[in-house]
Amino acid sequence: MRSFRIPARSTATGDRAFTFVELILVAAIISILAAIAVPNFLEAQVRADVARSKAELALVKMGIESYRLENRHIPYNRQAGVADGWDLVALTTPIVYLSSVPYDFIGGEQPYVYLNALQSDPAVGLSYGPEVAAKFPGQVFALLWGFGPRGELEIQIDEGGGVERLVKYDPTNGTVSRGDMYETLP
Repeated sequence: MRSFRIPARSTATGDRAFTFVELILVAAIISILAAIAVPNFLEAQVRADVARSKAELALVKMGIESYRLENRHIPYNRQAGVADGWDLVALTTPIVYLSSVPYDFIGGEQPYVYLNALQSDPAVGLSYGPEVAAKFPGQVFALLWGFGPRGELEIQIDEGGGVERLVKYDPTNGTVSRGDMYETLP
C-alpha cells in the first residue's frame, strides 16, 4: 500500500522566511556591536594621529640638535619673539638635517610652530622666548609645538602678547582632552 505524506507547510508559498521579530532581533544585535566598535575605531585613529605627531616632533628635535652641534647655535626665528614653523627651513638647506619641514597634519597644512627661546633683537628688546621658557621645568632653549587632537592650539596669550600658559596634551584624560603636543629643547 502506498502512503503519502502531506507537508505541514507548503514550500511553494514561501513560508520558510524569517519572522519580523527575528529580523528586529538581528538588527538590534548588529546595532549594539556597531555602537561598541565605532567609538573604539575613532579613538584608535586619534591615538595614531597623536603617535605620528609625537614622532614628527621628536624627529624635528633631533634635526635641531644636529644643527646645533654643527653650527653651535639653534636655528634663529626670522623675527625675534615670533614663533613660526617656516623658520625650520634652515634644517633642510644647505645641509639636510631634515628632508623637508613636516606639517602638523592635525592642525592643517602648516608646519609645527618653532620658537628660539634664546634669540633677542636689539631693535625690539628681548624676545618673548625667555618668558615662554620660564613656563617649563629646567633649562629650555627652544620650543616646538603643534595642535593637539582637538585641532586647536591651547596656548594662552596674555594681554601683552606673551605666552601665559601652554597646556600639554595628556592621553590619560581621554583622546579628546585639551592640550597641545610640544617638545622642549635643552
